Amino acid sequence: MRVLFIPSWFPSKGNPYAGNFIKRLAIDLSSHGIQIVILHFDYSYKQLSIKKKATETINENLTIHHFSGFQIPKINNITQNNWIQSCISESESLLKNWNFDYIHSHDYVASFLGDELAKKKNIKHIISLHHSNFIENKIQTWRVELLKNVFKNAYKVITPSTKFTQKINLGFKINAHTIPHYIYWDLKIKKAFNEELRAISVTSFEAVKNNKELLEFCAKNKIKLDIFGGIEKALSKNIPEGISYKGKLPFNDLQKIYCEYDFLISYSSVETFGLTVLEALSHGLPVLVKNEIGGYDLVTNENGKFINSSFIYNDFIDKLRNYNSLEISHQINIKFSKESAIEKYKEIYAN
Repeated sequence: MRVLFIPSWFPSKGNPYAGNFIKRLAIDLSSHGIQIVILHFDYSYKQLSIKKKATETINENLTIHHFSGFQIPKINNITQNNWIQSCISESESLLKNWNFDYIHSHDYVASFLGDELAKKKNIKHIISLHHSNFIENKIQTWRVELLKNVFKNAYKVITPSTKFTQKINLGFKINAHTIPHYIYWDLKIKKAFNEELRAISVTSFEAVKNNKELLEFCAKNKIKLDIFGGIEKALSKNIPEGISYKGKLPFNDLQKIYCEYDFLISYSSVETFGLTVLEALSHGLPVLVKNEIGGYDLVTNENGKFINSSFIYNDFIDKLRNYNSLEISHQINIKFSKESAIEKYKEIYAN
């Protein structure tokens, strides 16, 4: 079995956290005998053309080809197609000697490139959707219209949560499949709550993810919060007292610090699943989650609350120390095991 992976986000020097799950998925699938080649087009706004940077061999079944070049244009279909053709042209020599069974693209940026390559090479195209930007009216209308054709052409569409799968099926009239993200990192379980409660948020700190509202929510409730991730300059100028921006951390370093906090806040409305919510829960942290579609499979009365019309912050705080960190971690590990998810991916590839 040979699969071409095309990620929209992938770990890089400039963004060490983004897309780590996709890299891990490729590693785990390759350990099960599936041969995978990854085309990684790293976003760069300084370089105006696509250029090959390096080839990285992870194991005998996994090779990553790294390219640099500016992000897919956000102007119109013409500039988008020019970007796609540049990516294909630069990677053509790498692909001509490979016979792939599938092209597996991850998220809407890569899905356009995957769709074009699939038609050009006559290969079945699988799309995994990790973000719901296009359903939440966070990207251009013309691009959403193009996505309808991409979905229509796809062999399979995969989402990580049941509620998002339902929304895709209803909105786009397709038969999407649910395969959740899974736990693959070392666990360090929270042992006790801090005397002064501290919250953590791991997010791209930008307006599109409702982080202005996150700041207002924390300021209103006097929450001590540390934020990890990228940051939008406009938001960085108005951070209230008690909230600290800590910058970006590599994935493994981030996993080590979750248990230093008392709960996680995920305020984004464009998460289809909430991988950082899964990370926090796996380490035993209770969670507060804004997006009920993305968090539907994750949040229970035993591990957190949704920030909705019935949510009362003081009630959550009054009960916070009653949460059992060991039980939170245990239950989430059972539900989101790597073995179960990998078997589901193997079934998708086998059919």
